[in-house]
Amino acid sequence: MINFCQKALAISAIFLFHTVSSQVGISANPNFRPDPGYTLHVDGELNVRGKFKTTSDPDYGMENGANGQVLQMKNVDNQLKPQWVNTPVSLLEEGMYYIENTFTTTNTTGAIFTSSDTNSYVNADITAESFSNGWKKIADFKENGNVKNFNILKSSNNINIHIETGVQLRNTTSSSIANLSNAQYACGLFSKANGANDNTAKLRAYRVGQINWLTNQTMQHTNFNLLYTIKNFPIGEYNFFAACKKMKQSVTNLELRIGQPNHNNLSQFTDRPLVKLDILYQL
Repeated sequence: MINFCQKALAISAIFLFHTVSSQVGISANPNFRPDPGYTLHVDGELNVRGKFKTTSDPDYGMENGANGQVLQMKNVDNQLKPQWVNTPVSLLEEGMYYIENTFTTTNTTGAIFTSSDTNSYVNADITAESFSNGWKKIADFKENGNVKNFNILKSSNNINIHIETGVQLRNTTSSSIANLSNAQYACGLFSKANGANDNTAKLRAYRVGQINWLTNQTMQHTNFNLLYTIKNFPIGEYNFFAACKKMKQSVTNLELRIGQPNHNNLSQFTDRPLVKLDILYQL
């Protein structure tokens, strides 16, 4: 009896393997009825990985399609026929990330650092660095005039950060400044619990920049860019904003202006800070 059951199971497994491995029949005829020769009649959506064999019936004139194409019913000579087409958007598979939302913000206030502002380096442990450690806000997100609340809903996520701004180093006196004098600074993204005080905000990503002075110049200018991805940001409600800090300046009579130029040849519009956040979730 046991041997008979084992044989029956083996025969069933072989039949199942043959069934799964057989061809798939697809018809453009809306009144199509499954033919005994077909293993599967597709009536709806079908997601297939790998190679997909289609009929060689001359009435359809179909090929096997190219990588990335999808099979779609299209009107050909006043008849609906399956055709391989290029999809305008890549099909997402399980484990891939999709953009849930994109947010941008800017302003023309920026931040100004003078010799009287304290120089301070970023804490080696980024999780211990707080906004109160010499940072000045250059841009935050608003909605209807109020601070925007970001609601992170899924634990498997990415937050793509893009911060860019103009940076200016200006001579505040008429005396000459030594060549290669410089100012070091850092700009980054902060987050805090929704509605909390700014001084409780934590640094999430940053980059250090430096602007150098050249002899016989009254002003130096450069651009700052930060591109970074935060992975698996904790679920919750947050406020985000961008801020900068002065880390060091080699002489006292320099003024560091970030996102707030002070020169006739510099546009406040083009120098203003721009912050962009992409919130992505994993399928």
